[in-house]
Amino acid sequence: MSKYLCMVALAVMCGVSSASQGFQTDWSGSSGVIGPVIQLGTDYWYDSDVNVLGNPGDLALEYSSQGVPISGIDHSRVVLLDFDQDGDQDIASITESPDGFRILENADGQGTLWNEFMVATVSGYAWTVTAGDFTGDGYPDLVGTDESQNDIILMINPAGAGSWETSLVDDERAAFCLEPADLNGDGMLDLIGGHDYPEFLCCWINLGGGNWEFHSVGGTYVPSDIAAGDVDLDGDIDIFMASSLGGHLAWYRNTTGQGTIWQHMYIMGGIQYINGVSCGDADGDGDLDLATSRFQQNISYWENVDGAGDDWESTLLEVVPQCQSVLMADLDQDGDLDIAAVTVLKDYIPIFLNDGTAQNWTRHEISPVTSPRLILDCDLNSDGALDLLVSSSAADTLLWMDDLCSYTGGYLESSIIQVSIGVPDSTWWGTITWDATVPGGTSLGFALRGSNDFFELQSTQWSDTMTVSGTSLEGLFPEDCMYAQYASVLSTSDSLITPVLHEVIFDWVVQGIEHGGDQPTLRILENPVGGAAGIEYHMNGMAGSRLTVYDMAGRAVRSYGPEAPGAGTVSIQGLPPGVYTVVMHCGSETLTEKFVQLER
Repeated sequence: MSKYLCMVALAVMCGVSSASQGFQTDWSGSSGVIGPVIQLGTDYWYDSDVNVLGNPGDLALEYSSQGVPISGIDHSRVVLLDFDQDGDQDIASITESPDGFRILENADGQGTLWNEFMVATVSGYAWTVTAGDFTGDGYPDLVGTDESQNDIILMINPAGAGSWETSLVDDERAAFCLEPADLNGDGMLDLIGGHDYPEFLCCWINLGGGNWEFHSVGGTYVPSDIAAGDVDLDGDIDIFMASSLGGHLAWYRNTTGQGTIWQHMYIMGGIQYINGVSCGDADGDGDLDLATSRFQQNISYWENVDGAGDDWESTLLEVVPQCQSVLMADLDQDGDLDIAAVTVLKDYIPIFLNDGTAQNWTRHEISPVTSPRLILDCDLNSDGALDLLVSSSAADTLLWMDDLCSYTGGYLESSIIQVSIGVPDSTWWGTITWDATVPGGTSLGFALRGSNDFFELQSTQWSDTMTVSGTSLEGLFPEDCMYAQYASVLSTSDSLITPVLHEVIFDWVVQGIEHGGDQPTLRILENPVGGAAGIEYHMNGMAGSRLTVYDMAGRAVRSYGPEAPGAGTVSIQGLPPGVYTVVMHCGSETLTEKFVQLER
């Protein structure tokens, strides 16, 4: 049955009473709208751990994750490694004061106890760091850059107690970003890096024994992020490159399989501020796809349509400002790759869960985290489930997030709805009903509050939570109630299941509004309306009278006046299906009526 047909009893004026109904069927608008409003529309006041965008028109629980702090100093770049080969993941980072490269040892293997020590310091500013076994001894080493000296530094893991020895990979180029990969198939890890003029995208072939061979990959764009993988499925490693300043997205074909000759392959240009790239097989067809982030605009998925990297099709996942980093990983552990991104302007991480085909993505948010700027997938408590390592720019903290895709409970407060124009003699309240899907182990209920004072309402205590649809509201509000508000409470005992609210309706009758023969009157001729809406009015000779029709979002869709006062009938055509409020201002008096417009 149509949601509109459930609301037919909305608007009947009968002598000294006016029957009305508050309802909400969509929460995908904006939070922070306190009201008062004459119709709830799609906005609301406040929410916590609920999902209003995953399936517009429904209200469900949102994922709630446990944030575990690691360090309270600034870690602008981080990388994961098991430096001591004890079976758990540790962290390497670049820090300031002192400037250089630091190891954070996962001392208890559970991500709750960390020992920090400096590996090497630099005289200027450390730009980036990466990790891998560059010496072939089975222990991960570090490679980082010293911006002031234009150096790329190899820090060799002592494989036990002792200091880390350092040597230079390059003493002329300090890369902005670094990625390890075996570019020539000899079993030794090489390096890919982003530099500026004149080389831009570069690579260093690891010759062993501390010797490196530099090659310019090419391009005329300064890389902001890089990723490595076999794009054309020919058995060797190619390079993805995103350029923020150049507005360019491309990949470079490893033509000979030796990492020395590269062919530029265009994906898209003219897309400014594209600063993050991550690759993986999202659609399960055996080739590499892409996820990208743009600093001033969006998060996107790119399908490798032909499997050879010659044809790409993009899907916009979300428009979000100042997106810093993007990640492809199996966030919900269902066997396919999902997408996560971070933006410094938000206190959550938007994630997009893949249906396995990469054709449909379900949006969620992971919170709380303040101004995240970098994320990595990890397993810091060694439980086999995926975690997220997050660097925060606002608080200068490093933390990791456990139990990513799990529900606990959530809460939403509606905007305050005005149930009466002017203080009524009394208001009779009917029932609160709702349509919801409530699986076993979950619950959904409502609390309400009302007052004759808008500001007083905001500190009024909520009613007990009602969990049965059709519960009477009698005696819940003061008799002269003018304002009302509801709160929806969702909870679950199963972290994988959420209740889902589809609509909520509560009704009332305002009493004590008299309109004698010499008073202004307003009447809907037929309700619900199947065609044109007929409105009969009598303005009683009051100058400056006006008649206005509002839609469910509170927007004025028709307005009549100010004009010669009098009486008559207005016929309104062309309205889409929905619930409408008619407001007539006559001098100091205001009359309201509502009607339901059905499908024409």
